[in-house]
Amino acid sequence: MRLVREVVSARGEGGVWVESLREALQIAEETSPQLALIDLDHLGEEAFELIRRLKSRNQGIRVALTSSRSSLGDELRAVRVGAESFIPLPQKIDKLKSFLGKASPVEANPYSLEGKGFEGIIGESPKLRKVLELARKVSQSSARTILIRGETGTGKGLLCRAIHQSSPRAKGPLIEVNCTAIPETLLEAELFGHEKGAYTDAKERKLGLLQLADKGTIFLDEIGNMSLNTQVKLLNAIEERKFKRLGGTEDIKVDIRVVAATNRDLETAVKEKGFREDLYYRLNVVSLLLPPLRERGKDVILLTHHFIEKYNREFNRRVRGLTPEAEGFLLSYDWPGNVRELKNFIERAVLLGEGDFIGPGNMPDAGCSLEKGDREDDLHALVISLPEMEKRLIQRALRLTKGNKSKAARLLDISRPRLLRKIEKYSLGAEYL
Repeated sequence: MRLVREVVSARGEGGVWVESLREALQIAEETSPQLALIDLDHLGEEAFELIRRLKSRNQGIRVALTSSRSSLGDELRAVRVGAESFIPLPQKIDKLKSFLGKASPVEANPYSLEGKGFEGIIGESPKLRKVLELARKVSQSSARTILIRGETGTGKGLLCRAIHQSSPRAKGPLIEVNCTAIPETLLEAELFGHEKGAYTDAKERKLGLLQLADKGTIFLDEIGNMSLNTQVKLLNAIEERKFKRLGGTEDIKVDIRVVAATNRDLETAVKEKGFREDLYYRLNVVSLLLPPLRERGKDVILLTHHFIEKYNREFNRRVRGLTPEAEGFLLSYDWPGNVRELKNFIERAVLLGEGDFIGPGNMPDAGCSLEKGDREDDLHALVISLPEMEKRLIQRALRLTKGNKSKAARLLDISRPRLLRKIEKYSLGAEYL
């Protein structure tokens, strides 16, 4: 808790510090707070009860649970009762700062993601706007299943949150489940819950995430990795709008919208018997395909300015924008990791860069260790094709290291075997070696 106080004070945040469950509930009733940081180490089991009661009084309150230990079990419990984040400290101090940053008021600007719903999604490309237009219509419909498809990092979770926030279900809970983050043996129990004694470690009744999502939305990310057995039970729950807990005999009725997401080719998975055909057709009633970042044109620049602003606040920096060379690089790069990769890219550039603008020297993976004169010669031509740019950077690195391939690999921040493959690929002759 001391570390939390230090971070909050350093950021100039206001607030009231309380020591007990009773005091916290009294303050909540008198002041209607919009944000709560709850320390698990201090409150113990009462922390989960406090989250539940805060959320029952005010669905709009944002809650984070902090702890000195990292525990998947505690994180899942926190999410089930309504917490937005579980933050182990001091390991995840940046996550705490980010949580506080989202809560801080920001000036209105064209790159802001602080708005709710579809207005919070940045991008003007025709492909993206077409998807958002359809998603907006679907959000208002009675559709009980929606399938979001797209490559890793395209923003499937963000789109799900926009759909929920713009729907009649917005006042209900949004439960997000990453099907790959929970072991297969535990996923079924997490979704459906269990009765006391249902299996060896089931020492008490536990509500499932499907029940906690009643009157709201459940987001099943990476559903393509769900086991066939769990798929059967999920399909039955969607169709019948009811299910039984593990070890239970009572039907639990739920009114939920299921939003599923995957980057997997489900059609192929169905053919290979890795995904149930009946569940595929049930989920695929409405399908939304998010375009990869490489197909979104100048959305890259809009997103970049947003991330610069975000990390300026987070790291207390004053980066003003991009140089023309850096902008050319960002527009020409393929972005295999999509928006997530761009976000990480700009975070490093803002954190590690010098000066008011992000330039070629700040690019994390574009040969930024090369000497200034050599680097500028090649990076002025960032509008050329990526293979040609890569070839020129390797040539420069080999010249600077007088053909020492190990040093050149370190300079380019790639492995020596990978550099050797690149040398062969581009048929670089002895004049570079």
